[in-house]
Amino acid sequence: MFIDTHCHFWKIDRGDYLWLKPDNETLYKDYLPEHIQSSWKKNGVRGCIAVQAAATIEETKFLLELAERHEQVLGVVGSLPLSSKEAPSLYHKLRQNPYFIGVRYTLNSFDTDKWEISEQLIDNLNLMAQDGFPIDLLMNADNIPYVLRLLDKVPELKTIVNHLGSPSFTDENELWFSQMAKLSQHPHVRCKLSGMITQVGGYHPHLLRKYVHHLVENFGVSRVMFGSDWPVLLTAGSFDEVTRLFHDVLPASLIETELENIRVNNAIDCYQLNVF
Repeated sequence: MFIDTHCHFWKIDRGDYLWLKPDNETLYKDYLPEHIQSSWKKNGVRGCIAVQAAATIEETKFLLELAERHEQVLGVVGSLPLSSKEAPSLYHKLRQNPYFIGVRYTLNSFDTDKWEISEQLIDNLNLMAQDGFPIDLLMNADNIPYVLRLLDKVPELKTIVNHLGSPSFTDENELWFSQMAKLSQHPHVRCKLSGMITQVGGYHPHLLRKYVHHLVENFGVSRVMFGSDWPVLLTAGSFDEVTRLFHDVLPASLIETELENIRVNNAIDCYQLNVF
């Protein structure tokens, strides 16, 4: 059984998916919960978390509506303007919906070394930290110094690194290894084993094992969790291959209770899901 901590859903005609282009024949179409039901059933997925694919409040509300209609959508990791004065009021309004369980902060396309950390951002993150409210991070190793600066100021912030922290998979001595180890020393940081098939361009477990083993070694079996990154994964493989790849790249020494934590229990604990 799985809880998939990283699914996307979209309707193209909503118009705020700026990164989706018509020349992408695989992804430039609607993807909704009804389109993944057969794969969920085949692979033992009991529920998923819908993660934002557009940095707008409107898309967050769209995902919340999907969660209200589809019992397998257990919660939504949406968007907030985290550096703005409006963030607290928006946050409190969205928290009235029980399916609003997290916010995603996109860093990976920016040179965050040059970013100043505003008092407003810290106030907003402190508000969420006090609630134990999770912040997903779309990031790479170059962003980790910025994340560490944030955590120095908001040490209780519950953060979840998406997609392994996006290593390059090219350099044996790349910065990712040391930086992810450093980030793992913060006890409230977790990591999703998600986006793997897309990052290596297909079913290539041999390219992924040392990275996944590094994460399990440093974060432990209680702070990593499964995520598919559907439908983006379809550019490199199938949902069946993603679940098989997940098992193929984990350390062989893990026992069944540890695997169950990574597949299910860590997601329930991290996002405070009311399931089963």
